[in-house]
Amino acid sequence: MIGYNRVCNLGDFADVALRDAIREVFAHELSLFPPGYPDGVADSKQWEIAMAVRALRDFDALRPDARLLGIGAGTEVTSFFLSRHVRQVVATDIYAGAGAWADVAPSGFLVDPRLFAGDIPCEPQHILPLHQDARALNLPDDEFDGIFSSGSIEHFGSLPFIANAAYEIGRVLKPGGIAAIATEFKVAGPPDGDGWDPSVILFSPEKLRRWIVEASGLELVDALDTTLSDATLSVQRDLLGFLDAAKQVTHPAQKIGVYPNLILYHEGYLFCSVHLALRKPLSGWAGGNNGWAAPDAATRDAVAAGRSSAIAALAAPAVQGIAQFFFGPESSHQLARPSGRGRPQIAALEAEIAALRGSTSWRLTAPLRRAITLLRGR
Repeated sequence: MIGYNRVCNLGDFADVALRDAIREVFAHELSLFPPGYPDGVADSKQWEIAMAVRALRDFDALRPDARLLGIGAGTEVTSFFLSRHVRQVVATDIYAGAGAWADVAPSGFLVDPRLFAGDIPCEPQHILPLHQDARALNLPDDEFDGIFSSGSIEHFGSLPFIANAAYEIGRVLKPGGIAAIATEFKVAGPPDGDGWDPSVILFSPEKLRRWIVEASGLELVDALDTTLSDATLSVQRDLLGFLDAAKQVTHPAQKIGVYPNLILYHEGYLFCSVHLALRKPLSGWAGGNNGWAAPDAATRDAVAAGRSSAIAALAAPAVQGIAQFFFGPESSHQLARPSGRGRPQIAALEAEIAALRGSTSWRLTAPLRRAITLLRGR
């Protein structure tokens, strides 16, 4: 059986426990592939999610009375799957002010998560979506039995901000609770570089330990294994080439011609997924040595300002822009256009909507648009 703290390897998909977890979480896709699924479509994202589910289950965080927290949860399958196994999944992301991330964290998720579940079985009454900036969570201490975050923490903008989020994860986790965190691992690249863009940080083993493990005040449940097999290295792909091919996939079955997606190369960096399973000590967390990672006053003020801005944006008089988003240009004339000071907000919103129309969020909000159309009797 493979460990819980490791980088993603092609051979992991032959591990019985991991295969079973992938097949269970992605059961809605099974009928689309040959019986050996996930053979032929090995995917680091599915690996990350299955590793999280496996860690949460094996360390007793999947119970009917458990409460789980998702960091950067977006609309990923994880929240929907876990909702069938626990009392509550608190799914957090910057839903109300996602900006460039609106395609994976749409504000509509705050209204009704089940509209984004598609064919994924879930218990929507067990999902509580919250707008939260992970750098300074507006949540109580020692609150959750388990925490999951897959492919999110590396996008928080800087190593200190990531340390803030790791500290917050440790703070809100119950003593004895488990945190499952997947992020990006730097296999090769400039020795002093953390990636080609500050918005995507690639971690060395040392930086994983400093900025996530030590910052969280949590303990690894087993040793970190960063060994990559020759078979894994042999399936490396160019990032832009893979993304271009993946954009052409309009049906899950078409993944067979595009995947595996395990190890990628871009602008001098070779990278892959890494999963950490961390447990909170039963006592002494507050007296630990991770106080340096706590969000400072400036970060808390920035997070509070962002929250206020998100609320203001949601409450802005943007009736015309909303009409265009949900019903299309042909329906916009049916609602009156506000005048005066409302016009700049409308123009900004409509510009953002135009950019989003070709994004994943437009596909994800299709069920919501259909539902509203039916309610309007059209």
